[in-house]
Amino acid sequence: MTTGWDCPNILNLALMRPIFSPTEFIQIKGRGTRIHTFECQLQQGDEIELLAIKKEEFKMFDFFAVCEYFEEEYKYDEVLKLPSKGVLDQTPVSLVSDIKQKSDGFENPDGDKLAKITETRVGVSGMKIDRMFFQQFEDRVKQDADILKEIEAGNMESAMGLTADKSLTNQKNFSLLKNCGKHLKLIVR
Repeated sequence: MTTGWDCPNILNLALMRPIFSPTEFIQIKGRGTRIHTFECQLQQGDEIELLAIKKEEFKMFDFFAVCEYFEEEYKYDEVLKLPSKGVLDQTPVSLVSDIKQKSDGFENPDGDKLAKITETRVGVSGMKIDRMFFQQFEDRVKQDADILKEIEAGNMESAMGLTADKSLTNQKNFSLLKNCGKHLKLIVR
């Protein structure tokens, strides 16, 4: 569910493993943000009624505190270093060493963590990961004289084209292109 799959009617996302890549998290989270209208034909006697309900929210079940990680711990200004070859060759440590197998199933000594689930609503301003990456995008656009000239002239299509052309040469910016127009309009305000 990280790239290349579009399911606009999805209502629930479950994060079932840790995620440390901001791009991967944005891709996964973005699956739930797709616009969709659920439609159903109801027949009562000879009359057929079309029922349409717009999708206005989705739920993300975060079993590994990924949202908290990107909200509180991720260092957005840190330049990451590639690990040495020796680190990649090490065998990973098991994350489930405390779970014991019994003849009739499995026993978890930590109790039922699902019973303690809380729901956190994300407001209009979005999550920190969204604000941080789009702020970087906005800063880059505001420093580009060619793009600013087109925005000030009211040539939004041209400004979007310039932004896309300049972003395509930078792999880091590629994921921002889909929302380019919306964010260029916000920059003008």
